[in-house]
Amino acid sequence: MAAYSTSKYAVEGFNDALRLEMEPFGVKVCLIEPGNYANGTSLFAMDDVVDREVVTMWNNLSDELKADYGEDFCRKVKGFMKNFRRKGERDINPVINAFTEALTQQHPQARYCPMTPLTLFVALVSTHLPEWCYDGLLQILAFLLLKKEDL
Repeated sequence: MAAYSTSKYAVEGFNDALRLEMEPFGVKVCLIEPGNYANGTSLFAMDDVVDREVVTMWNNLSDELKADYGEDFCRKVKGFMKNFRRKGERDINPVINAFTEALTQQHPQARYCPMTPLTLFVALVSTHLPEWCYDGLLQILAFLLLKKEDL
């Protein structure tokens, strides 16, 4: 999660800087921030691929880190990733439409967020409410994603 979040915010910061730097030249820079469309793409497409990748990452951890995370960690990560994919949107047209609009409009938006209402709600909570609200919401969502796989 840390590496994903770090790269996401780096791209967002780079986008903001580029948008401001290119504006004097009449170049529009847009950020397209889609929600979970893993079910409509090949991202995490097969359960065996998810299993293999998680086991590979686990095997590359030091014994100390394995002890810190616990033996149940792999199973929970596998369950989370599989449920994340299953709960993703199948129809990727909103993402394609956002790209099309950004490329064809004379005055495109600075940011496009093709996502479900739930994902949009989580994004709004993360940017407009205190961190403890966002942290709690993420814990609830992670629990719900894990719950089904753990039963």
